Amino acid sequence: MKVGLNGPSVASRIQLDTIGMLNKINKDAISASAGEKNSAVIFSSSPLKKDVSDETLKDFTNDLARLKLSLQNSSDRNADSKLLDEFMAKYNDFKEKGIFGGQADGQNTNQIFQNSFLDLVDEVNAKLVNEYAQNLFKEKNAIADMTNFLIRALGITSGSIDVSERGISRMMALYEERLKDGTLKSDYVEILDLDDFNAYREKTKKVIEEAIKERDAYGVLLQKLAGFKNSVIQDFKGK
Repeated sequence: MKVGLNGPSVASRIQLDTIGMLNKINKDAISASAGEKNSAVIFSSSPLKKDVSDETLKDFTNDLARLKLSLQNSSDRNADSKLLDEFMAKYNDFKEKGIFGGQADGQNTNQIFQNSFLDLVDEVNAKLVNEYAQNLFKEKNAIADMTNFLIRALGITSGSIDVSERGISRMMALYEERLKDGTLKSDYVEILDLDDFNAYREKTKKVIEEAIKERDAYGVLLQKLAGFKNSVIQDFKGK
C-alpha cells in the first residue's frame, strides 16, 4: 500500500484507511448475505411445526443463549471458532429433528425466532466484527508507530512517503546506514543503537504478523457466520 502524505501525521492517515477497510468488510463480507438487519425476513407464519413441544423450544433457546454468552465472554480466537461451530451445529441438530417448515398457531413462536434468534446471530456477528477490527487496528497502529519513528529519526518532512513493506524497508536500511556512519541525529525521537533498533523492529514485526493472522482468521469466521445466517433466513422463509 502506497499512501501519499503531505502532512505530519502518518498514523491519522493510516487510521482513516483502516476505517475505510472496515466499512468495506461490513458491507461485503457481513451484510451482503442478508441485507439490512432482518430486512430479508418477513414472516407470515412461524417457521416451526405445530407439534413442537414447549420443552423442545425451551431447550433450543436455552442452548443458544448459553452459547451466545460463551461467545460474548470469549476473547480467544480458537475458542471463538469452536463456539461458533457449536452454535451452528446446535441449530442444525434441531433442524434435522424436523422442527422447521410448518405453520404454528399464533405469533409468539414467530416473534421468538424473528426478534430473538436472528438478533442473537447479529450479536455474535457484531462480536466477531469487533475482534476483526481490533486486530486490524493493531496491525495498522504497529505500522504507523514504526513509520512515524523512522520519519522523525530520518528527518523526513515532506513529499510522498511510501508506507508499503518495501518503502518501510528502505527507510530501515537508511536508518542503519546513517547510524553506522554517525550521521543519524534527531531532535524529535531518541535514536536507538543497532541492537535496540533490531529489537524494536523484531517486536513490531511479531505484532503485525500476529495481528494479520488473527484478523484473517476472524474474516473466515465472519464469512462462515454470514453463510449460516443466509441459510437460516431460507429456513424461515420455508424454502
